Amino acid sequence: MAQDNDANRQIIELQMLDQQLRQMEEQARMIEQQIYEHESMILSLESIKGEKNSDIMVPLGPGLFVQGKIDNTDKVFIHVGNKIIADKSVDEAIGIIEKRRDKTMVAGDKISTGMQNVLVKMTSLESKVNAGQKRPHDHSCDCGEEHCDEDCEDCSEHK
Repeated sequence: MAQDNDANRQIIELQMLDQQLRQMEEQARMIEQQIYEHESMILSLESIKGEKNSDIMVPLGPGLFVQGKIDNTDKVFIHVGNKIIADKSVDEAIGIIEKRRDKTMVAGDKISTGMQNVLVKMTSLESKVNAGQKRPHDHSCDCGEEHCDEDCEDCSEHK
């Protein structure tokens, strides 16, 4: 009976770890998207450096644009936090975005390490659950295992 309770507890713990892993995978996907967006912004800023009087499509929303002209690329406006937008040079803006990207990458590394730790726990727990499902030999068997399950081909008890 205690063995059944322990097995049930381990199965519940496995399910919880699986849910935790799924949440971490979703966080990892979101972080990858943020890194992609940072990289895209950096490339966009680098592409407008020194441009004057260039035509541009300005997004107003998803799938909605207005045609515009870039008159000056010496300064750009960037959100610097706390609902504050500041004008910065293109290089300063790139530096700010690179720092944000780097922080995001560190967060991604932490999520990745956490996922690996959860997988190790799950593997260990799965081994324990599987070992608990095998029965000790109380009969002669040629399989050479201390425990066997009902699929043991060498065990005459299961034939």
